[in-house]
Amino acid sequence: QEKIERAKTYRRVAEEAKMLGDFIRLVDYMKVEAHDLKAVNTAEELLDILESPHTNNDKATKGVFLTTVEFSDDSIVFSPDAGAVLNVLNNNLIEGMIQTVQAVPRLLYMRSFGHFFEGKLTGLNPVAIIRGTEYFKEVFDKVNQVILNDYKQAAEYAQIFEDNRPIYEFGKKWNFEEYEQQEHSVADFRRHLFQQKEWRNNLEKMKIGNVIGVLHVDSKSLRNSLFPITTNTLDGIKGLLLESARGEALTVLGNFHQRICVLNERPVDLDSFVLFMNSNEETIEQKEAHLLEAKLVDEMYELLSNFEMKVPTSDQVKLDDLHEAVQNYQQTLVEAAGFIQDRKQSMMATLDQKITELNEECLGMLGNLHSGIFVDPDSDAQHVVDELAAYAEDIEIMKENTETFQEYQKLFGMPVDDFSNLNLTEKEYQARHNTWSALFQWEKKTTEWTTTAVMQLDVSKISNDVQDFTAEAYKMGKANKEDRIIFKLKDKIDSFNEYLPLVEELANPALRERHWEEVFSLIGQQYVPELSFSVQEML
Repeated sequence: QEKIERAKTYRRVAEEAKMLGDFIRLVDYMKVEAHDLKAVNTAEELLDILESPHTNNDKATKGVFLTTVEFSDDSIVFSPDAGAVLNVLNNNLIEGMIQTVQAVPRLLYMRSFGHFFEGKLTGLNPVAIIRGTEYFKEVFDKVNQVILNDYKQAAEYAQIFEDNRPIYEFGKKWNFEEYEQQEHSVADFRRHLFQQKEWRNNLEKMKIGNVIGVLHVDSKSLRNSLFPITTNTLDGIKGLLLESARGEALTVLGNFHQRICVLNERPVDLDSFVLFMNSNEETIEQKEAHLLEAKLVDEMYELLSNFEMKVPTSDQVKLDDLHEAVQNYQQTLVEAAGFIQDRKQSMMATLDQKITELNEECLGMLGNLHSGIFVDPDSDAQHVVDELAAYAEDIEIMKENTETFQEYQKLFGMPVDDFSNLNLTEKEYQARHNTWSALFQWEKKTTEWTTTAVMQLDVSKISNDVQDFTAEAYKMGKANKEDRIIFKLKDKIDSFNEYLPLVEELANPALRERHWEEVFSLIGQQYVPELSFSVQEML
């Protein structure tokens, strides 16, 4: 019986030994299934982690991935962006998990179990099973979609930072050296400083981070990149404003000192007093503009103070000096007006005296023109013309003085003199000048005609000149019927007209050598062609 039992046991052992290969394969398949299931479950757990921010209301969540916001030339970008995150998830995390499953040792291929199998061993491919599982594909796609959706929402959220793009664009273009070379008014400085301050305030209020699904959107680095733009620009503009304020303060202070110096003058003569009055009136008209210069300097330093710029002590001293100069300027204006009022009457009296002297001088000159050489026909014409030239200079000086005196009278509010004596004197001078100049020119011409070689005389021009002088003498004679100088001129013209036919004959270009021989024989002289001769010599 024992042998029978032993035989049964042996047969069962033999049968079970034959089934051991299948058992090993079964265990290997179960292991593959467990690993693949673990991979799918892990992917599912990853999806749960990524979806959890969307499914619960935990406001304390910090996000799974950190991404920073940056400005590009035409949009807002993230670093890392969606593509970079998906690359990590897909190629590193999920693909690494699959490769880990692939690397797990397989019982089916262990050498110690090889004798349980015959022929070439084949088994399940865990990677192919995972990749071929529809549920795994679904989970994989959902993981990708979560990332893409969150980045899309993050991009919409990041649009709030576009309000700060002007700072970014300004920072690309800002050049302090160029700004320094430009001219800037106080209004320009104020506008530029307040713009930078507004931008800086906006940056201080800017959110530095936010959680969008699995993403922690960090904007702190963006803010930190923009802060230096406003800070450096503010510092540069304030420094330039300080230099401008310092230079303007010195210039304006110098201008006020110069104005005060002019206002402190106390002229004693009429011309200087009038200049002082005109200068004072001009200063009064420009008073508001002058005070505005000082006000602008105050505004520049006040602007620096508003922007927490410490004004150096030396600048503050100059500013105090300017304030004192402005007060002195206004006080000196009042004193100058008082001085003008006090001296005005005496200066008006001086002006009246000068006008009286000028009128007396005119009357004296008028008397001279009516006497002496100016009315004596025997006077030398050239000498009289020279004397009249001196009178002309005196008359021009008097005319300039009358114009000046008339301006003074207007300034003082006095009746304006017409200076009729000067007009009479100038009229008399002009009449004397015309007659004596005509006589002088006639004598000069006749001398030229009678002493010039006859061969060089232009008979036509001589005839025209004689006609012109005759007409001029006639015209002057009608205007001054009793003028003895005109009588003398007419007599001289008449005397020359007696010789004019002879001059015309002698200067006739048609005369030939034989004609000249006949002429010279009539006067008992021998004609020599090489010698020149004048009408005077012929006479």
